Amino acid sequence: MRIVVIGGGISGLAAAWESRAAGAEVTVLEASPRAGGVLAVSEVAGVSLDSGAESFLARVPEAAALAAELGLPVVHPARVPAALWIGGALRPLPARTVMGVPTSAAGLRPVVGWPGVARFAWDAARGRRGGRPRGAAPLPDVAVGALVARRLGRRAATRLVDPLLGGVYAGRSELLSLRATVPALAAARDRVGDRSLVAAARAALPVGAAPDAPVFGAPVGGMGSLATALAARLDVRTGQAAAGLFRSATGWDVVVRSADGERTEQADGVVVAVPAHVAARLLAEHVPGGPGAFGAFPAASVALASFAFPQAAVPRGLAGSGFLVPADQGRLLKAATFSSQKWPHLAAAAPGLWLARASAGRYLDQLGPGGRTGIDRDDQELAGVLAGELRAATGLRGRPVDVRVTRWDRGLPQYLPGHVDAVARVRRGLPPGVALVGAAYDGVGVPTCIRSARTHARTLLAALSAADTGDGPAVAPGLAEGH
Repeated sequence: MRIVVIGGGISGLAAAWESRAAGAEVTVLEASPRAGGVLAVSEVAGVSLDSGAESFLARVPEAAALAAELGLPVVHPARVPAALWIGGALRPLPARTVMGVPTSAAGLRPVVGWPGVARFAWDAARGRRGGRPRGAAPLPDVAVGALVARRLGRRAATRLVDPLLGGVYAGRSELLSLRATVPALAAARDRVGDRSLVAAARAALPVGAAPDAPVFGAPVGGMGSLATALAARLDVRTGQAAAGLFRSATGWDVVVRSADGERTEQADGVVVAVPAHVAARLLAEHVPGGPGAFGAFPAASVALASFAFPQAAVPRGLAGSGFLVPADQGRLLKAATFSSQKWPHLAAAAPGLWLARASAGRYLDQLGPGGRTGIDRDDQELAGVLAGELRAATGLRGRPVDVRVTRWDRGLPQYLPGHVDAVARVRRGLPPGVALVGAAYDGVGVPTCIRSARTHARTLLAALSAADTGDGPAVAPGLAEGH
């Protein structure tokens, strides 16, 4: 059986890995010069540092399991807290939240003030009145920020939930789907009802995990090394863009465009693992609604600056793993990671240097003077603004010895309310022999991308095999799964 995977990001590579393990002949087509998508490593002051996703959620096993399959050792970050930059000061991020939704009043006052603490207590008290009947229908999907503002107040939404969701999705909480972005909280709310958001958050906390169990992990060589190791074991053809997808008498023809011209790859099945705006073009003639069906899956552009400062520039007493910046603080900087303090192996690899990452870019950033958005500046200016804000927040002195700016155009999908149902509709409309995977649909977390890709690859192969033997239709059913 021959499978062509269109797109060499982590989802496409994982789908190819699963298909090859099942005995299929697999080719991965990647339009850019390298595989990996937003999993990438750059060199800063001679040190390899992730310039995209920097870790995976450890309690979701797929990324760690794949790293083990590839023989990649995994490290975990130091257990140091994160902060919020509010009112010109770094304030501790309250512990044990569910994507910013608090489960305890501890640490809330410096962030949301006494009125916010009172709203928390009022909502928590309402949670003592019982839950919903067993078997009740799921509650309607809602925007996370609107729900939090209604239950816990505007400051809880803008200063707790928005920074965390902004860090993960580069999105705005008032536009993001609860069911798609915080599925554990949505499921808990279905059980306990809409009377108390605090009760739902408490019910959504993971149970059974050891108190000292690591929350995040990453391969020693960075998340980019996961993609590099996969690509090295697969038939990945970079600089090869899929320009068209057409039915054939035996399956599918993929028109491939490269510097050498145009050719056609024949396949029994195709996995489409590209961003939604590219998938819309490829699948326009094959799904109900055409390109408009993919309009429900917008994306945000982001920029990341990786810095190396002299260790002497770091003020005494600067602690923690980094900080998040609420959008209402009027800063370009969205989040900062103190890489040398978060990852001990990076500190050991760069003695005398202090490594940090700073990110910017939110969905629907307002246009500024001259029609520019916050990240629509050249690399030097962007790095200068981010370095200045990093210094203002931390007290860093002097200039960095090296900096690397990386941009991800439309790199982070936005899950609008109703996202899960929209994904299911598109997948139900897919023609036989085609699977659709990627961060735009099932989750931006690396473990979720891997799980979704491998699951859909198995389903596609099973459907093709059933059609070949006459045992069933060659239709891959939709998979609408959470994180």
